Amino acid sequence: MKQDVEGISVVVPTYNYRDLLRKTLDSLCDQSLDKSLYEVIVVDDGSSDNTFEVIHAYKDKINILYLYQPDFGFRVAAARNLGIVQAKYEIVLFFDSGMIASRYLLEEHLKVHSDAQPAAVIGLSYGVNEFCSSNFKKLSEILQEPKDTIFQLLSISPELYDCRFEIFSNLEGGNLEGHSAWVTFWTGNASVRRADLIKINGFDEWFRSWGGEDVELGIRLQKAGCAFKLLPGMEAVHAPHEKDSEQKVRDSRNNIQYICKKHPEREYQTLKTLAWQEIIETGFNHSYVNAESSLA
Repeated sequence: MKQDVEGISVVVPTYNYRDLLRKTLDSLCDQSLDKSLYEVIVVDDGSSDNTFEVIHAYKDKINILYLYQPDFGFRVAAARNLGIVQAKYEIVLFFDSGMIASRYLLEEHLKVHSDAQPAAVIGLSYGVNEFCSSNFKKLSEILQEPKDTIFQLLSISPELYDCRFEIFSNLEGGNLEGHSAWVTFWTGNASVRRADLIKINGFDEWFRSWGGEDVELGIRLQKAGCAFKLLPGMEAVHAPHEKDSEQKVRDSRNNIQYICKKHPEREYQTLKTLAWQEIIETGFNHSYVNAESSLA
């Protein structure tokens, strides 16, 4: 098995989002972290918009790797696994195409992973809602402002805060322990040690439609003994774009049935009847110690 190097690998899955991808890559070029300590892995899930051409403009700006898998339908779980396999650094950050990073995003993720405890780090992002971006117009207008002022303007716009912000703020000291944080492990902006991902076989590639593959990974990370930690502040923003919210709701419901069948423990059956906010507020505190077999 390859030896992981100190630093962070940013895995960005994408599909026909070349313009949004540029915004993401531009923000990852402008990081406070030294460029020798991170790489960006773009995993193309079969795009037909010549996404690969975008990558060439960044070859001399950051350490970037482009990977492609044929378009056999929605395969974001497989795309992220491909990124995990190719990652050379010890920390893997999952960051969606269309997310914009603050200058301190990568540095802050590494800080949270500075101790030896296995951790799944949840990063909050402006403009993130469960199924779609709200306040589309205002968010779009702010993103047209000069780069140095975007995050300042977002910080004074509470209606654009991550939908998880309020409920996490109400937890004592921001402590996620015992609050079933796996249900909010959304991989638009989240990081884990590569070794911990390898131990549990990465993402479940059964998922072939939107929603749930990241929450299911969070369940297995919890079972493997990972603590859930919150990245201080909001160091990213979800660039608004059109989505089929109704289809996403339908897909997520189907995927919940699969998750509950795979994980029959009572804690995870709450997905059938409770919203994620209610699951967090109810909270469970189970301890799991057995990790799964290594990623092939």
